Amino acid sequence: MKYYNSSLCYFILIGICYAAISLIGGFSLLSNVQYDKYYVLRQAYFLPFLFIAIPVFAQSFKVGLFKFFLQRRLFFVIFSVSLHLPVAMQFTAILLLSIRNHLIGLITFLFILLIQGYSGSLQVTLMQGILLVFFITRKKLKMKYISAFIIIMIVTGYVIPDSLIFYMTDSDMNTGWRLKVWVDDIKSTINSTFFIGHGFGTTYFPYVQHTDWNFVRGQHNSFVNIFYRMGIVGLLLFMAYINSIEKKIRNFNAPHELNYILLLGMIIIGVNVGLESPGYCTTFVFLIGLVQYIIFENYKAHRINEYAKWYEKGEKKIEQRQ
Repeated sequence: MKYYNSSLCYFILIGICYAAISLIGGFSLLSNVQYDKYYVLRQAYFLPFLFIAIPVFAQSFKVGLFKFFLQRRLFFVIFSVSLHLPVAMQFTAILLLSIRNHLIGLITFLFILLIQGYSGSLQVTLMQGILLVFFITRKKLKMKYISAFIIIMIVTGYVIPDSLIFYMTDSDMNTGWRLKVWVDDIKSTINSTFFIGHGFGTTYFPYVQHTDWNFVRGQHNSFVNIFYRMGIVGLLLFMAYINSIEKKIRNFNAPHELNYILLLGMIIIGVNVGLESPGYCTTFVFLIGLVQYIIFENYKAHRINEYAKWYEKGEKKIEQRQ
């Protein structure tokens, strides 16, 4: 159970209960949002996937290619960039490299940034900006503030005026469309279910005319999706899991760069069809598994150091008595 904690277990358990209730149409009593039980398992697949994949990926860094990446981090950077792996994995490789030598990490990041240039992608722009600030300032992240910000933004999405949505749509069609979907889902969850959630098997778009496509095309924000399907309890448990990882990083003196790898994972699922898409979800789990593995390795070193200190104190007491 070293790669689990109570928050993740409760999140998955409650999610499975929501899926079971959804299969019998229980959430149809709360609202009239379009429902089709044949989409329940498709929409809830990420629950067992997280439970299985996180420890599998974490263990995989002990052997084979992933272990080689951790040992030869510059090669990991070259490998990820040359094969055009997801940009989050490229930046993760650079962060791992910077753990050993921050200056080399900075130079590598600036070189990659020069090659990539401005992509126009919200995800890439966010990652580039955040890591640029980190490499210049070496600022330590506190995930509890980021988690609180996400929760507050989701809840306050309820009061976002339509005029702002129309303005965003005129400025950027893609951004405006996403904002409208997020606000619609938030309002529907609060108004129709009183923060309980719509469960699984319901359409992603509560105020749009029924089509089969509306059951498979996500909102491009997994935090909103968790709130929409599992309510405020599900969202709080998921954020508590993220915060628990940050707490372990701090308690076991693991490199603070791990917080930025964790943040990259949050960005992946925050601006994409994240947990709802096997591709993005796998990238997210890869990053979480990597962070968990390094934390556990630091935990073992921490316990050894604690034991050594305890043993040394015991030896000194024996010498004093003699």
